[in-house]
Amino acid sequence: QDMKTAMYRTMQQELSKTMKFFPSRSEKEQRGIALFMAIFALMLAAAISVGFVYMSNSETLIQANYKSSQIAYFAARAGLEEARARAQPGLTNALTMPTAVPCLGAGCGVNVIYILNPKNSETVAPWDYQNAYWDETLCKANYTGFNLTNTQGSKCDNADFHTKMNTTTWYSSVASESPGTGAADALDFKWVRVAVKTNKSNSPNISGSYPYAVTTTTGQDNTPICWDGTNEIPLVAITGPPPTCVTQLTTANFQGVYMVTALAVTSSGAKRVLQMEIGQTPPFFTNSAVNASDNVTLKGNMQTVGYDVCSCNCVVSHSPSCDGPPPTTPAGAPGTCGTSKNTIYATGTVDTPSGSETFLATGGNGISQNNATNGLPYSIDQLVSKYSSQANTINLGASLGCSGSWPSANCSGSPAAGDLGTPPSPWPPSPLWNDSSAVCKTVYIPGSIGMNGASGCGIMVVDGDLTLHGGFNFYGLLIVHGDVDFTGGAGGSNVIGAMIAGNRTTLDDKLGGSAGFFYSSCALNKAAGSPVPAIISQHELIY
Repeated sequence: QDMKTAMYRTMQQELSKTMKFFPSRSEKEQRGIALFMAIFALMLAAAISVGFVYMSNSETLIQANYKSSQIAYFAARAGLEEARARAQPGLTNALTMPTAVPCLGAGCGVNVIYILNPKNSETVAPWDYQNAYWDETLCKANYTGFNLTNTQGSKCDNADFHTKMNTTTWYSSVASESPGTGAADALDFKWVRVAVKTNKSNSPNISGSYPYAVTTTTGQDNTPICWDGTNEIPLVAITGPPPTCVTQLTTANFQGVYMVTALAVTSSGAKRVLQMEIGQTPPFFTNSAVNASDNVTLKGNMQTVGYDVCSCNCVVSHSPSCDGPPPTTPAGAPGTCGTSKNTIYATGTVDTPSGSETFLATGGNGISQNNATNGLPYSIDQLVSKYSSQANTINLGASLGCSGSWPSANCSGSPAAGDLGTPPSPWPPSPLWNDSSAVCKTVYIPGSIGMNGASGCGIMVVDGDLTLHGGFNFYGLLIVHGDVDFTGGAGGSNVIGAMIAGNRTTLDDKLGGSAGFFYSSCALNKAAGSPVPAIISQHELIY
């Protein structure tokens, strides 16, 4: 039995060895799977690699397109800024700005200006519908006199443009003065269009409605738009109405608004169209010769005239007089005699004038006091901020040794000749609107200061208290954040224009010491000067 068992085990072992050379069915089905998996993994890796390459190329193209688009954007901005700079009056290269709304036909004149900026020998002709850079956005200006079809979401139709604009009487052109104009390195803006803004000029046509029009009043679609430094106003809404937005020497001097449009196209084909509304900042007119957010103490031999000496027969001296009553407008005056101003307007009290203090105005002494409830009709803080931050403002802090900040800042020096501008010569001007010899500046003094014998023209902003010791003659606008003290002295002090004394403090504004204050719209107009027009709004034009 033991022998049988041993033989059986031996046979099983041998059989087992033999079966290893004959794989089972399941083992047969798994043969070749490793090769398949290897091929699949290789294909997956190749697909991923191709995806990475595609993504990399897409990112490169996106970056290139974005870069080209940004180049076009800033090129168009450069074109807008050139037009804005050349809209500044008095420059040798200044544009002769249009004065009327563009239209076609007899009597319309030329009221669209194009600034052209070609590269090399290319032709830029925005008035030619066959030109590569034709003005396909002109219909968006909504000028009724052009009668161009404006469809929301679409550029102007070139056939419609050709049919209606096939004339040379509605536009003029000038060469750009940007670097490289006409050469290979010229900026990528092709043209800039300058024209008067009308009621609908900055509004898309949405199903016959113009949601961004200045007014919805019937019949004012093509009305020119003016602004007063804060708000846009249709020309017909201005009392008068004047023939243009500019009304000289009134309580509010309106200025015209211009729509400036620029097209930029890069070599890769990126195109951007930008628009900007610009306008000269109107002069700032006060309601009185002296404006005080405080009590006013009178002293000495002072005179204050509320008549507009720019256009009234008044004599500026230490004993002023006005021909009248009421005063009349002298021959050659630039406006009518203004009789609506106060001599002093104060939020606090004003001393009763003594025999040595003369006040000349319509309806008595022209003093308006105890106006604390209403306050001044303008914000001193905003005026200081506005004029101190203008691009053309000269900060005299360093030269005057000013340190600190309002209300505790102080200045140790005195302005040198010409620092505050140069008043008209002779002084006082004769006639009183003869200020052609004056050189006006806008200056900012960041602290309290005392002056003796200084003179100037323009706008002087004192971010502190102002003490004047005599011999001070100024033509324009004085804005003092703190208190004012005229102490008197040799030669007295004269301000032709207006003065604003600011924040209420524990001190009174002291006026006197042989000081004279004479309201003059001519002086305020001259003080404003002709800076680069302000940007009222800007945006990108999308069909």
